[in-house]
Amino acid sequence: MNNIVLEIKNLSISFFEHNIENIVLNNFSYSFKKNITTAIVGPSGSGKSLLSLACLNLLPENSKMKVSGNIFLENKDCILQFNSKDNYLYRGIYSSIIFQNPFTSLNPVYTCGYQLSECLTKSKENLDKKNIYNECLKFLKQVELDNVEKVYNSYPHELSGGQLQRVLISFALALKTKVIFADEITTALDPYTKNKILYLLKKICDFNNITLIIISHDINIVKNYSDEILILKNGKIIENGNTKNLLKKPKKNFTKSLILCKPKIINNPFFLPFLKKNKIIYNNKILKKESFSNSIIELKNLSLFYNNFKALNNINLKLKENDIIGIIGRSGSGKSSLSNIISLVNNNYKGSFFYKGKNIKTFNKKSINYINKKIQLVFQNPESSLNPKQKINNCLREVLYCNNIINNNDSKILYYLNQLELNKNILNKYPHELSGGQKQRVCIVRILLTDPEIIIFDESVSALDMNTQAHVLNLIKKIYYKNTISIIYISHDISTVSFLCNKIYVLNKGTIIDSFIKKNILSNKRNKETLKLINNN
Repeated sequence: MNNIVLEIKNLSISFFEHNIENIVLNNFSYSFKKNITTAIVGPSGSGKSLLSLACLNLLPENSKMKVSGNIFLENKDCILQFNSKDNYLYRGIYSSIIFQNPFTSLNPVYTCGYQLSECLTKSKENLDKKNIYNECLKFLKQVELDNVEKVYNSYPHELSGGQLQRVLISFALALKTKVIFADEITTALDPYTKNKILYLLKKICDFNNITLIIISHDINIVKNYSDEILILKNGKIIENGNTKNLLKKPKKNFTKSLILCKPKIINNPFFLPFLKKNKIIYNNKILKKESFSNSIIELKNLSLFYNNFKALNNINLKLKENDIIGIIGRSGSGKSSLSNIISLVNNNYKGSFFYKGKNIKTFNKKSINYINKKIQLVFQNPESSLNPKQKINNCLREVLYCNNIINNNDSKILYYLNQLELNKNILNKYPHELSGGQKQRVCIVRILLTDPEIIIFDESVSALDMNTQAHVLNLIKKIYYKNTISIIYISHDISTVSFLCNKIYVLNKGTIIDSFIKKNILSNKRNKETLKLINNN
């Protein structure tokens, strides 16, 4: 009996730019089996997402793209030869995909219930409105959403990221597909919600005999939810097999590095190991930095309201000069709202904000502008932080120009490029020509050029693959020790916060429910919310 649901044979996909061929998938062959969960793990640019698009025949029509090879269904139909009518029946009825960002996957002007009912009308005929409504509620209950009637009538912006991912899973259930591709669906979620979503998806697929294909850059999260695993690098499978067996005894350095470079809750080395040119780099050097007792920022009894909603509640927090603190919490806990206040983006708060001992509301406009330049933010997504039409050289020079820094421009740029281990040849490139890690490092260089006193890293590595994460985390630690700056590191990942920070604040529903120095992270005095973040890491 044939148990293959999708068979890929010698699939190659390449793009041409300036008559140079860039091979993204290279002679890829694999058979996905019925009712088996397969994880595809690899760094950014390894071809993971392109593979999923090819399997749904969603590759863009592009004259500069070359595709060869075949993808067969269980009945041996070739997907890449489907016409529009075939695609309509194939997508949704046979296979579906859950994308990384649920906010861009849903139409913002329609309720979630309306969009779910569209899926039902595609998969089932002759359903009246009442039956469609009841069926929608049934599928929303299956994905373990609370108050399903409210979710049904909610618009996407009224739900959290975790709730929206569950709504998208309900779409696939409503269509009764045989194969579900889950493409980086947990990247922007906190560890607790990540595990809940993947556990739920795996349970639903096993119960309904659905083949699940999980695409991720985080080997540590998929190892608990997959039966088989493919390690993808440069468009090729470098290792594959049973998940537990492969991760117990990986053969390739690349696979070993994906496991090693993830920081732990405790007992981390001073610098994380990472892969460079197929060799795992271990840096055992320990740096020292003089600390100061003076506070540079202090928040006292600070609260923030959005209409009648209390986003932050009675926050008390202190950042000392030359210190590095971490703010951790689940999605929706108020982390970004807090960073907006600290970076002076939002001043509609109640309570006190002290900068170097003085209440910031007593400062004049000129002083506020000066402080604004001294407090800088590095955001989660480097793609949206850089102008796609500007070369990197112009992106960096623009910062110097805006800050009236006119002396030794070239030497200053080269100095920080060297600190962030970037080659000067990137200056003549556009952002799209750089990897995710390179782009994020360019964003950090741009911040350092302003001579900041405080840098806020807001989820700055969560979208990067594990090797690049380790490299960037090491570089953040290096610039902290080599420069006179204070750092606030915001994340939902407690292991990265523990690796970098001296003191940690845990935020939940807008309230600081726990705070401690790093060495006390596993103390029995920890709050139950902190323990959830630790246990789901």
